[in-house]
Amino acid sequence: MDNSRIRRLWRLGPWNASPLMRRSNRTAFVAVATAVAVVLALVPVCALLGALTYTRIEAQSTMDAETHHRIEAVVVEIPAPHAAPAEYASVADYYATVEWKSDTGLQHDEQIKVPARTDTGQTVEIWVDDAGNRVDTPKTGLESAVLGVAAAIGTWVGSTLLLAIAVATMCGIGRRARMRQWDLEWRDLESRRGRHLGGPS
Repeated sequence: MDNSRIRRLWRLGPWNASPLMRRSNRTAFVAVATAVAVVLALVPVCALLGALTYTRIEAQSTMDAETHHRIEAVVVEIPAPHAAPAEYASVADYYATVEWKSDTGLQHDEQIKVPARTDTGQTVEIWVDDAGNRVDTPKTGLESAVLGVAAAIGTWVGSTLLLAIAVATMCGIGRRARMRQWDLEWRDLESRRGRHLGGPS
């Protein structure tokens, strides 16, 4: 950025004592400057949020991996595709009922997603808790990291959009107010000119 542009931006600041600099101009400048400062300040805050999210998910995944275990469940029916929304009709997930026994010998069954070409009698790997109930697969370190990054970026982007909307709304209101003020001042000027021209010579 060259010096002339910097000087022009400097003259647009709220400290400019020019009578042409209206209060709404100063307010808009302060709002934009404050929003930029807040957006920059949110970067480390969102990074910390992402790190905390990753730590929490990773700790839960580690605990799940210690208290849950993998077993083989038997597919007892032919997998059937589940209908997908019309816009995703070409993508279909296959589900089938599987059975397994807990360590106490209790029989369990549940319908789960399986590969499309799974046959009856084949086994699929599932995760269960100590009672033999099926649970979600513990997240890997990569999945935890992705969720942490997503939380950080999502929070920063969402906050930035909200600030941008608020500043744009404020600037729009100020712009309309300035236009109304300019219109009133122009009419007043035209009125005074008319009185002056129509007065005695």
